[in-house]
Amino acid sequence: MATIAEKLALAAQCHQSGALGQAEQICREVLQSDPGHAEALHRLGVLAFQMSDYTAAISHIRAALAANPTNGGYFSNLALVYQALHQWDDAVASLRESIRLAPDLAAAHFNLGNILKQQGKLDEAAASYRQALLLQPDFAPAHHNLANILSDQDRLEEAVSHYQQVVRINPRHALAHNNFGNTLKKQSKLDEATKHFRQAALLQPDFDQPRNNLGSVFCEQGKFDEALVCFQEALRCNPQCAEAYLNLGTLFRIQGKTQQAINAYHETLRLKPNCVDAYKRLGDLWQDQGRFDEAIACYRLALSGDPDCFTTQNNLGNVLRKQGKWAGAASCYHEALRLSPDCAVAHYNLGGLFADQIKLEEAAASYREAVRLDPDLADAHSALGAVLNDQGKMEEAIASWQKATRLDPNDRLRIAMATRLPIIYQSMGEIEFWRERLIREVGLLREQKVALDITEQPILTLFYLAYQGLNDRDIHRDLGRLFRAPRQERDAAGSGRMRSRPGDKIRIGMLSCYFTTHTIGLLNRGLVAQLSRDDFEVTVLSIGNHDNEAASFFKQHADHYLEVSRHFPTARRLIAEQNLDILYFADIDMDPLASTLAHSRLAPVQCATWGHPVTTGLDTMDYFISSADLETDEAHLHYTEALVCPKTLPIYYYRPQLPGAPKDRSEFGWSNQAHIYACPQSLFKLHPEFDEVLATILRRDPHGELVLLEGKYQFWDELLRRRLTNTIPDVMDRVRFVPFLNRPDFVNLMAVADVLLDPLHFVGGNTSYEALAFGSPIVTLPSKFLRGRITYALYKQMGVMDCVAQNTQEYVEIALRLGNDHEYRDMMRRKILDASDVLYENSAGIRELEKFFRQAVQKHSAG
Repeated sequence: MATIAEKLALAAQCHQSGALGQAEQICREVLQSDPGHAEALHRLGVLAFQMSDYTAAISHIRAALAANPTNGGYFSNLALVYQALHQWDDAVASLRESIRLAPDLAAAHFNLGNILKQQGKLDEAAASYRQALLLQPDFAPAHHNLANILSDQDRLEEAVSHYQQVVRINPRHALAHNNFGNTLKKQSKLDEATKHFRQAALLQPDFDQPRNNLGSVFCEQGKFDEALVCFQEALRCNPQCAEAYLNLGTLFRIQGKTQQAINAYHETLRLKPNCVDAYKRLGDLWQDQGRFDEAIACYRLALSGDPDCFTTQNNLGNVLRKQGKWAGAASCYHEALRLSPDCAVAHYNLGGLFADQIKLEEAAASYREAVRLDPDLADAHSALGAVLNDQGKMEEAIASWQKATRLDPNDRLRIAMATRLPIIYQSMGEIEFWRERLIREVGLLREQKVALDITEQPILTLFYLAYQGLNDRDIHRDLGRLFRAPRQERDAAGSGRMRSRPGDKIRIGMLSCYFTTHTIGLLNRGLVAQLSRDDFEVTVLSIGNHDNEAASFFKQHADHYLEVSRHFPTARRLIAEQNLDILYFADIDMDPLASTLAHSRLAPVQCATWGHPVTTGLDTMDYFISSADLETDEAHLHYTEALVCPKTLPIYYYRPQLPGAPKDRSEFGWSNQAHIYACPQSLFKLHPEFDEVLATILRRDPHGELVLLEGKYQFWDELLRRRLTNTIPDVMDRVRFVPFLNRPDFVNLMAVADVLLDPLHFVGGNTSYEALAFGSPIVTLPSKFLRGRITYALYKQMGVMDCVAQNTQEYVEIALRLGNDHEYRDMMRRKILDASDVLYENSAGIRELEKFFRQAVQKHSAG
């Protein structure tokens, strides 16, 4: 009869050969003769574990340990049962006891590493794998699992060394080849990665992952046909492979196959409903398409699965920013920075948000932080340059642009470098220097055939050029030729045809981002309200989201009010879909998107007007709407558009009223003895040639005080003070800067000042309408350009020319008489008030404009 040892040896042979039932029967026979035999109990426990009878397995192995409590192997196998039951603490405790009893048991260290890895304790798991390898250097599974951890921790060189050991020990380990390939891909060693992915697929023909991963490599290499084949093969191996659909979506997105990409991402989410990456990528796709609501929904779903993903927070902020939802965007950027304080891109985007809100100090601080964290971020250097330029810090701005250009010498940066101008000029010589530089640099760019694709980036405006006081037509024409879109982008389908037929209403769209509490809004709201609805259907196209009383006026009086996305393709598509006959740009060169859209043919007739009173230089702009009194006989030399000059100013302006009782001049800090000469204009309107005029007035009137408005930014004030200190030092003590005023106080200031002074070359527009409503006399000297003739045109319309000078000497004399002779000043106030009704709520100019619109449509229809 066989001994117990012989029976147990036979049981072991049966176990190893897979005859589990026979092995169990032999062990039970042993226990009949020796109920406490530890090895028989242990063998029964292992057999029960392999047959998934975990309760019996625990019972038998515990009985074995009761018989032999010092056997480390028993504790190791008990841990496997607990591991299968996900009883991690019991498993760890068993393994630690196994290692205490049998410290040289490599399998125990390996299994402990597996559980610690499962618990997310990666450093402890790695330590266990390393110990297993010290005991058993060719332990391939330990090398493999350790390599996986190191790769996840981006310790790529170490990971590579362990993958090399795995494939040396077991060259047919398909999963190791696949994971090795992923690590090499992280190192951008794409050719080596490709070899291992191919080997994994060869070793295991039905393994989907290496084919999917190989496809992603081909995507990175631009081998899109090969990538498509790989993703299709992965799905053939495993039709439920969500990762392959995810990568397929990205491939289609790269190729511009939008609907196929959407379908692939949706299939990913069908197979893996909580796939964060799919929501992220789908959100990115919707953002690219300008479908911001869908993008927001996807990003929020991604965040519900991964709330600590700073890139998703950042991208969500970008979409909200494009929608004009600044508070929500700021919240996202701040959350992204809380999650990743060193994220340069989030600082850069936050800077852009501040710049959108004209918070230039905050924008500059964010951009500076972005370039501190990532000195190679060219966009941040460029954006910092733009903000510094707007602050008037030209030397710093140029330094930032030079850094950006060195990092990324693209066409947009080259155009920015060529076209930026100071805000406040220090002298006529400085104007000449910058103008000559601009002409030279733009000419050089044209010679080099530089052309920025406006379908990819908005144009750069040249807003401050108009304040030099010279003819800018040729510069704008040449600059406009640096911004080009493909013909199919410039001409919307069918835009050459009139939408309306004879007898139909003419469809006119009015476009601006300033249909709010802004000069453009005040000058154009009457046009929207007063255009005849018998002949016209008016669509207001408002760039951005405005929610205030002024915006409500436009919403109430337009036939259609549409918010235009700042996503250029979406904006362009929206406008084209309105089937307009006329597109009326209330301003160009003030907002990048409006100026970019002006390069496209979005309606058969396109018009600009004097929201920014200078030619556009564009061949897509048919007409410039001005007025006879705003132009001289040589005005046609100032425009690339056909000039339209109705007899009456084409403005329907609502007469302003002071809310409540007017403030006394003392509330502005002015004494009754002082003669207040106020120039309530933006500081960049104060041309260097105006300095001597102001100085002469103050020198000849010892009681005179010059009142100027502080600029948007302190540095503007500093620049102007620096200039005036050099040009008029003897009277600088009587120059007063007034802080920012709300609109009622601003109007009140003009009403109580003794004299208002129009700057030379670029006079008041909306301010003149407001001041004349209260009889405030404005001294003006009309120039030969529209921007210097608006106050003159208002006086001409009123038939009151007393305050219109012919030269600077006469300008000074008129100002001094108004400042010193209060009886004459009072008489002029009465005269202005008596004649001013013609300026307000006068529909004559609108009727002339309607006549032009009809003629323009008829002319175009006639070919």
